[in-house]
Amino acid sequence: MRVLLTRPLEPSKAFAKTLRSHFEVIISPLIEIRFRDISIDFGRFEAVAFTSQNGVRAYQYLKGPSGVTAYCVGDKTAEFAASIGLHAVSAKGTVEDLDRLISQATSQERILHLSGAHRAGTLHDSVIRVTAYDQIETQLNAEAWTALGVSDDLVIPLFSPRTAQLMQKQLYESVRSSLHVVCLSASVAAQLDPKKFSSLHLCDGPTAALMRDKMSEIFPAPST
Repeated sequence: MRVLLTRPLEPSKAFAKTLRSHFEVIISPLIEIRFRDISIDFGRFEAVAFTSQNGVRAYQYLKGPSGVTAYCVGDKTAEFAASIGLHAVSAKGTVEDLDRLISQATSQERILHLSGAHRAGTLHDSVIRVTAYDQIETQLNAEAWTALGVSDDLVIPLFSPRTAQLMQKQLYESVRSSLHVVCLSASVAAQLDPKKFSSLHLCDGPTAALMRDKMSEIFPAPST
């Protein structure tokens, strides 16, 4: 079963490694992450908030200090934050879950949120948001268009509303593949026109592991 991954390159490579062997992976990022050269006085804040691993990468790029509490949207983001020396706490879910975690954890801390120019959801008004990176649209590559031109099934996991928008925008009538889209959440699925796809599926929760499991559930390995 062929799979088209459209996340930025590093997350796509990491996700590809978790897939079962019957999936044939094609990587064509629709977004390139470009960090902004900005100056931040990290000493003004007691904690940071990350709604994606890209926020953690931006924190690294800007040379943020270690030892700071980091409120993270999910486990993978928290693991990454912990790996660079932050005291990571996972909301284990969505941006809304992260917002609740922050609200329950403290009302006194000054919290910095490093985000991208395009963001899904918002955090509490008391959280200071700084745009630390841009998500630049890139075009589907030649390998992706070759795959889309084959009259066969093609699975497309979509992890964010932004990639869903770009995927739909770049599809043309010349696509011959039967496209089966698996969306991380309802907010991702809401960006798509179901008529453009052969099937549309939702994960059981907003994690890469559940995305992997849903793909294997819908498209199991052929019996031997």
